Amino acid sequence: MIVKNKALSVNVQELLKKVTQQDGLRSKMNKQREKNNIWTQRNIALEREKPFHDIYNALKAAVEAQAEEKENLMRDIDFFQKEIERKNKLHGNFLRIKREKCKMAFENSLLRVDFEALLFKLTANETRTRDSDFLTTGKDTASLLRDDVALKLREMKEIRERIGAMEEENDALLLAHAQELCKERPKIGPWTIQINRGARMNQRSWAYEVC
Repeated sequence: MIVKNKALSVNVQELLKKVTQQDGLRSKMNKQREKNNIWTQRNIALEREKPFHDIYNALKAAVEAQAEEKENLMRDIDFFQKEIERKNKLHGNFLRIKREKCKMAFENSLLRVDFEALLFKLTANETRTRDSDFLTTGKDTASLLRDDVALKLREMKEIRERIGAMEEENDALLLAHAQELCKERPKIGPWTIQINRGARMNQRSWAYEVC
């Protein structure tokens, strides 16, 4: 732009300078206004806080996973503790039944000895009537021996019945234990119990089978 008048030239340059300054001031004000905008501040804050949110989310996920693992571990501990208590109770019942069976088997052995002694007396013709027996009971010696034999047989039968009842109780304990396992761990089962009876009365084995 060519201006011939010197004074006018100075005025134009000053005006251009002022316009430039105003443009810079307007741009600066626009930037400041943009910074003061609420949404802009929010976006800037979110951008600055994003790494911290990522760290927080990672830590939260790790804590939740650890809490879930701890809960599963506590559940397993409770299950095994109940299982140990149940097995201890079951084992105690087994030992009690075994002691009773041994005791009754010993009594049965003593009765068998007495029974065989009575049979020997009968077969040895020890049937001479004693005056004291006849006067006391009105029976001869052979009748008394037969009564003793019958009594021993009844006692031995009662002991066998008691042993059979204890074996039935043993079976019931095993079955109850298997049913409790079905309730505790349904995903593994169903659990069934198989009881194998041997040829002799005191021979018995049991086992769990997973169907």
